[in-house]
Amino acid sequence: MTLATTGFAAHNYVPQVLASFHAVFPKVSVSVRVRSEADVISLAESGQVDFAIGASPAEPGTLVVTARTRLMFRLVAPRDHDWPRTPITWAQIMQRPLILHERASVLRRALEELLTRRGLISRLNIAAEATTPELATEMVRGGFGVALIPLGPRLAESLRDLSVVEPPPGLPNVDIAVMQKRGLYLPTYMERFREIAAAVIRS
Repeated sequence: MTLATTGFAAHNYVPQVLASFHAVFPKVSVSVRVRSEADVISLAESGQVDFAIGASPAEPGTLVVTARTRLMFRLVAPRDHDWPRTPITWAQIMQRPLILHERASVLRRALEELLTRRGLISRLNIAAEATTPELATEMVRGGFGVALIPLGPRLAESLRDLSVVEPPPGLPNVDIAVMQKRGLYLPTYMERFREIAAAVIRS
């Protein structure tokens, strides 16, 4: 069985999915490919993998989405970071050097669209770019600036030495999901994998 997943999902959800699945079907071989968000969707749409776990597209098209869970976005800074006492605004965030995901990511595109609508894009000060939220948080620890990241269950456990706050309103809703090509035949073990993956994502 083949699975494509983003780095975020691979770190936060896939280990539990695979452990639970292997306990039920120990003889099934599983191939896991960690790819970009766009590549994960493309691999699933073309049928090159049986399942995909990652950010779901706004329009599912040829994909069947089994489970959706809303991603939480957070701003991460050093523990002693001086956040404004009043509700923080995007204009105040733009005064800080930012660590962002690469431009192809859903989160980066959403942020830039938001800042463009509000006339703040020219103030964007990018200190660093990272392909994973784990790397972005290490850059925070290294003093590069404030990171905007998606927050997953395993990642949240590693942020106790940092200051984590909700970003201002305005970012769109983004779901992480289990996906497969429409019309794909699912034998029993694949049906069970889908159920397990959906349960882990929703929990």
